[in-house]
Amino acid sequence: MINSKYLLFVLCSILYDLSGVHAQIKTTISEKVTNYFSTDKIQERTNKRYIEPGTHILTLALSNNRYPLIIKDPSALLDSEIITEFSNPARKLADALYINYQYSLPKNFFVEAGFKYLKHWTYFKTNDWAISMETDISSFSTLSFSLGSGYRFVGENNLRFFDVHAGVTLGITDNPVGNGGSFSRSFEYTDYNGNTGMFSYNLQYQITSRYSLGFYLGLSKDIRVTKNLYLTARYHYQFGENSELTGHTISYSLPTLGLYDTVKASNTAKGQMLALGLRWMFLGD
Repeated sequence: MINSKYLLFVLCSILYDLSGVHAQIKTTISEKVTNYFSTDKIQERTNKRYIEPGTHILTLALSNNRYPLIIKDPSALLDSEIITEFSNPARKLADALYINYQYSLPKNFFVEAGFKYLKHWTYFKTNDWAISMETDISSFSTLSFSLGSGYRFVGENNLRFFDVHAGVTLGITDNPVGNGGSFSRSFEYTDYNGNTGMFSYNLQYQITSRYSLGFYLGLSKDIRVTKNLYLTARYHYQFGENSELTGHTISYSLPTLGLYDTVKASNTAKGQMLALGLRWMFLGD
């Protein structure tokens, strides 16, 4: 039979050893915390965050874009702008390659130039008033060139919050004026009265201009990975509803509700972009 005094001795020894380990861990953590907040370390991190004037910044990213189909005529079935949310599973995860170059100026200002190759999707979606359906058509691609400037919001110890961007953008289609296509579909539906019928629609589009001009505002945020490499996220809102690229004619019929309509629509320079990628910073000679 094991002696109870021996067990008590062993237990006390284990607890004593654990208390020593715990004290060592506390000491190590305390030293690391003290070291992290030491003046030298704070200054070191401050220097790493600083972006010197003359710094070149190159961004390579994949982007998800939303360019609404703008409905010009009143319609009971279609909203004034047909657009799909970024989070919609039906959307393509990435429909464009986005490249951006920045040159850093004094006092946290910068100038920038960008390029985007976009697979342009036209989204067709009803407003759920009588029937719910959604589809997309890959109509054409555009090459987009942008030129702008911005400002970095920087706090104490060069802590970077976010960057703001503004500029102009020029879009050029890969199709000549007059090119286009069409898409038709019919399927059975049941309306809100319980009546069954065949819903039919036809969408025709044509390139009306090879060029579109817009103005953008944006926000971006960087997270440092290494000394010069950053993970970046960027959002743009682009104005330019009056700069049309396409003309659309949409015809649809809901016979049980007596709806037979044809409306005009267009894609323009108006849109949004959400991009995620990497940034590389380097000083020039």
